[in-house]
Amino acid sequence: MKKKITIIGAGPSGLAVAYGLSVNGATDIQIIEKESESGGFSRTLTYNNYYFDIGPHKLSPLFPEVIDTLRAKLNIELLEKPNYHGVLYNSYVYTYPPNLKEICTAPTITEILLFGYSWIVTKLRRVITFDEPDADLKNSLTKIFGKRFCDKILFQMIEKVWGNHTMHPDFYNTRFSNLSLFGSVWKKILKKKSIHSNSIYYPVHGFGDICRAFEIYLKKNNVKFNFNTTIDSIRCSNPSSLAGPYTIAIRNNSIENTIHSDCIISTVSNRNLIDNLTRSTEMPELKKLSNSFVSRMLRLGIIIVTGFHLLYRNIIVPEKKYMFNRIAEMNHYADLNYPENETLLMLDVICEPASIIGSLKKADFEQALLADALKLKWFSEAQVKMCFSLDFNDAYPVMSIERYQAQKELEKKLINSDIYLCGREAASDYNNLHNAVAKGFLVADYLSGKIGEAEYNARSLKIGRFPILD
Repeated sequence: MKKKITIIGAGPSGLAVAYGLSVNGATDIQIIEKESESGGFSRTLTYNNYYFDIGPHKLSPLFPEVIDTLRAKLNIELLEKPNYHGVLYNSYVYTYPPNLKEICTAPTITEILLFGYSWIVTKLRRVITFDEPDADLKNSLTKIFGKRFCDKILFQMIEKVWGNHTMHPDFYNTRFSNLSLFGSVWKKILKKKSIHSNSIYYPVHGFGDICRAFEIYLKKNNVKFNFNTTIDSIRCSNPSSLAGPYTIAIRNNSIENTIHSDCIISTVSNRNLIDNLTRSTEMPELKKLSNSFVSRMLRLGIIIVTGFHLLYRNIIVPEKKYMFNRIAEMNHYADLNYPENETLLMLDVICEPASIIGSLKKADFEQALLADALKLKWFSEAQVKMCFSLDFNDAYPVMSIERYQAQKELEKKLINSDIYLCGREAASDYNNLHNAVAKGFLVADYLSGKIGEAEYNARSLKIGRFPILD
């Protein structure tokens, strides 16, 4: 493989595709990264001598190629952790799925009866009217779970994480098609296994271990990293087909430079890629697609408390009365040498930048977040040692119908080009490192000729798209 290859983004998918290409014989690889270090959303950060990841990721045993590479080839020590978490509902934290002890309480039995009644009414109405599943997410889920369960839990969580109910059928049919309200209860009673593992893996010192190991390997194999570097424009030799070679205008600390490349692998947002392609050349049809790739921001809150631990590694918080959708304890994941009796909690707040929460000034947001967390009554304000936050733009693609249609259209426009998509939007919104690395390996195998187009397309659709079964 003699092509000059440029990878945009040094996150896990960018590092993985560079690794795969290098292993398969590529010798001229450059990586462009706007930050000062590799890792993207899988970096391990530090603040006032506290180390933490950008939200709790995980590594699943269901991706053996990824696990084997990290352990055997990159010598990364992985901790095995139980794959369990909780769900906060009506001020009570349930295990997921709930166990029989939790079910056999008066408040829970009452809710189950109400959920069950709503579910039965929905099912009877569907039978009587010969109703068929339709292409609307909200209606489809109501028919599966009943109106009460959807209104109380599912719809609130969907709005908090994905931003709307108008998702493309390709996405929600895969994610939700195998679910039923009582299915997880029966699985629990019958001890029936699902496709999900009972364990997860986590690097001993956070996900930064993985990014550093990839980077060390790649530098030893002459892969060039361009940190603190932004792209001014990407010029195609043939703008009509977007075919290469490509001229990439970059800027590093106000110093301008140019990279010539035969092949571009993009791991950044599609909007970012399109903006770079259309900045120097008029491409109105391509530019029009940019507006469909809307992303939400992550405002990651960190609260350090004393004398408290979560019952679970993370707790899902679907109810809209709380601004955060998840609270996780970093102590449960990795060994980051926190002082004794101190716990680092991570609270995910996903929102539009222009929303009320998104537009709050940093200090005001942190004050509101802490007040929200204290409403849980799990710990007192006197136990809080520190509260701070970090903002990350383009963190969560909005799962709209327009976005999926634009994705398909973009892929068609790139079909005769030498530009390949390897970011979250090209893999149906994966949000764990195992998905990102698996996508990177897959792209590398395809470009190296190890797999054909049909196998690449079939496997690419599955990455990040495990149906939720329990």
